[in-house]
Amino acid sequence: MNESLVQNTTSAPQWSVIDVSYSAHSIVVMCNHVRYVVHVTDAAFAALPALRALFNISPDVLEQFEEDARARSDFYSWALEPLLPILRKDDEGIPRSYGRSITLGDVLYSPIVEYSLCVESGKTVVHPKEQGPETHFMFGASLTTALCDAWPHYLPLNIRLDARDDTLSCIPHHVLLPDGTRAFFQLLRRGDAMLLHNTLLAHHRIRAAAPLCVQVPRLLGLVHDARAVLGMLFADVGYGAVSLTRAVGAGAPARVRRRWSAQMMRTVHGLHQNRLVWGDARPGNVVIDESQNAWLAGLGGVSSPTWVPPEQAGTMDGDLVALKRIVDFTEGGFAI
Repeated sequence: MNESLVQNTTSAPQWSVIDVSYSAHSIVVMCNHVRYVVHVTDAAFAALPALRALFNISPDVLEQFEEDARARSDFYSWALEPLLPILRKDDEGIPRSYGRSITLGDVLYSPIVEYSLCVESGKTVVHPKEQGPETHFMFGASLTTALCDAWPHYLPLNIRLDARDDTLSCIPHHVLLPDGTRAFFQLLRRGDAMLLHNTLLAHHRIRAAAPLCVQVPRLLGLVHDARAVLGMLFADVGYGAVSLTRAVGAGAPARVRRRWSAQMMRTVHGLHQNRLVWGDARPGNVVIDESQNAWLAGLGGVSSPTWVPPEQAGTMDGDLVALKRIVDFTEGGFAI
């Protein structure tokens, strides 16, 4: 789930949708480092077809939705309208500073409150709901393997947030390791054990064999506690980095886009030479840094049928099909 939706309004404090559970029919909002879990009731599904459509969305449409910031903003502002007065009330009197450095622990162990979204007299309302045990463990993937032991482990309380990314309303990405090294944090959720395993396996092979010309942010370590692996830490390619989708949409010059295409092709070739598969090949997993270099992310992830034919998922042939489509998108700028 894309975590970049942040609302700034005069009538509500800053908030963001940090997760949507398509199986549990719930939306998780973060505001002032409090997680608000909104469960959509069956009655709300029946009365609101647009809301029902969100949880039945196809993978290709979901990808388009997550890339369209305005569409996400408008939809969630509508769907979560009855929650906004609660966010305003809870915002009153909350201090704007912790008086110390904020850590990942402040985010990952933030308080949880739950609500049910219902329809009464034709209007959507929310009612308090008792917290369920499954909600408490929304973050973290359980995986016991030697692959995990091969990487440095960090406790959430020892990972500080970058001063430029210490908002109280979303999951941070830019963090600092105990020695001051900048890193990019990728959150893991329940059900991400296979993603974690595949990513660790890919980066184990990269560390052992891949040449430096392979422009893939290197895995630096894992964030964990006694229960699960909460996230992965990658080399940070820069605070100003954006996805290829956004970079192309911003109107990058043709010569720069050709440079990105060449870099992507070189990196995919380097991966394949070392019997590595990109996997989740799509523009959203191409990161453009401030020096206009293209980096490939998403190794070990599940591919999108928009870019990789389902019958070729997880193969080098699938990578090549996706690469051609991504290059066409990069140089032609067609809509996703």
